[in-house]
Amino acid sequence: MGEGGKGGDKELTQEQLLKFCAGSNSRYQWMSKPWSEGHYTYATNGCIIVRIPRISEIDEDPSSASAVELFAKSRPCLWVDLLPELSEPEYKECSVCEGKGCDDCNGIGKYEVLAKTEIDGIFFNNSYLRLIKNLPGCKFGPVSGKKPAWFEFDGGDGFLMPMRC
Repeated sequence: MGEGGKGGDKELTQEQLLKFCAGSNSRYQWMSKPWSEGHYTYATNGCIIVRIPRISEIDEDPSSASAVELFAKSRPCLWVDLLPELSEPEYKECSVCEGKGCDDCNGIGKYEVLAKTEIDGIFFNNSYLRLIKNLPGCKFGPVSGKKPAWFEFDGGDGFLMPMRC
């Protein structure tokens, strides 16, 4: 998928959905992989959730939380077509494994340093904004307060939780 919401493929693949899932060491195992419910397939890590038309190869998971009600809520009145430029991610060596790779760092040996960006007075995690920004035709709809921001893209939509700061 292209930078700044310009991409060729409009539908996310199962592999691309995994970027929105929790790691394998999550205490919520149902968040570690996409699931289907009704006409849609979902992926989440608890901070961000994405919904696309159902992928037939992805089964329903009775242990997953229902996302239908979440998406039944009203949409924002204002959309941002272009997300701000984001700083390049900074990485630090994992202190648990000293860069060798372990469960705490998903086997990578390093982790991304937390960085945030303010949009309409609300702060969001840059690593999630990067995921959204790379979706084709993305639009971002921040909602006031502590409510999740909507985002839409060619082929789906989702929510992003604001940061508590």
